[in-house]
Amino acid sequence: AFFKVVLCADSNPPKAIGFIYKNASGNHPLDSYVNTVDEVERITGIDFFPALPDEIEEKVEAEYDLKLW
Repeated sequence: AFFKVVLCADSNPPKAIGFIYKNASGNHPLDSYVNTVDEVERITGIDFFPALPDEIEEKVEAEYDLKLW
């Protein structure tokens, strides 16, 4: 699989979203690949956005809203 995480720190409030794509054929709706950044961190073992203040990092990594993107 491969992943992507995106942070928009300039929005008010900041927002983030994560994606995980398995190496399999298929053409599924985008929402079938969306995950929280926390979930991508759990799977990859990578800590994304460690420079953010903890209260912002915890919030943006725990939730996503695909409609905002």
